Amino acid sequence: MLVNLPTRTIYASSAFYQHLPYHYLVPPNHSNEMLTSRKKKTSFCSTLLFLQKDRSSDSQLEQEGDQQNPIQIELKQERQQRQYGVIAGGSFMLLSSLLGCVLGLFDPSVLIILALLLIGFSSYFIESWNEYELPLEEDFYFKVQESTLVGAGNGLFAKSFIPSNTFLFEYTGEILSEDEYFARYPEGNGRYVAEIPMNNGFLSEPIYIDGVDPDKSGIARYINSQQPPKANLEWKKQSVGKQAGRMFFYSIQDIQEDQELFFDYGDNYWQVAALQQEEDTLN
Repeated sequence: MLVNLPTRTIYASSAFYQHLPYHYLVPPNHSNEMLTSRKKKTSFCSTLLFLQKDRSSDSQLEQEGDQQNPIQIELKQERQQRQYGVIAGGSFMLLSSLLGCVLGLFDPSVLIILALLLIGFSSYFIESWNEYELPLEEDFYFKVQESTLVGAGNGLFAKSFIPSNTFLFEYTGEILSEDEYFARYPEGNGRYVAEIPMNNGFLSEPIYIDGVDPDKSGIARYINSQQPPKANLEWKKQSVGKQAGRMFFYSIQDIQEDQELFFDYGDNYWQVAALQQEEDTLN
């Protein structure tokens, strides 16, 4: 079960996803023809060539280049560009406000009030994404068994009635930094990995929650994919505040006993699956 992918890595390598899990699924509304007909969208980071007369220096530089992951380099470059944009935009707004106050165009008290309102709204919004409820008891509410989707392997089912708008559980697994993630999955093909963009992806690198190992992760790893209205769950990722780096699941409709749980993996998942299927066909 794929929770989420780094948003740009699916365009960074045509070899994305070398191995699909045994319970890789194609829901009824995603036929093989639809998957294989999707066009490849690839973008490759340019290779840097360092030319020096000293052969020992050449060898050292080549070794350093080999250690760098092109997908990770692209992600870092894009994140750096966003950081520059935030710094430039913030500096421009600050300088404009100060200049306006000096020239008498703005009332400083109004700007202070607006700044306090913005801080208050941001704090309220961040707090609204935090979760303080206890997760539902796994043994009472959930069970893992063969999915109702053909070829999907195991799925997660409700053992008892779950009302809409209920917090179920969070996605758990090994916590990886960006370096650790690409060291484990050089081509970004972490099929059970949830990416949490820290600070909304502007100031910090994301963290990754890897649920590939059943002994180190929770039951959320067994949730299969369906699009709305068949999807009965949604997720929220907290990227800022005291609960940053966590991912929560909620019911979006009443879930009956023995009903399978689904959420929408998203278009990125199926784009990558189409690339993998095309490569498997060629091989």
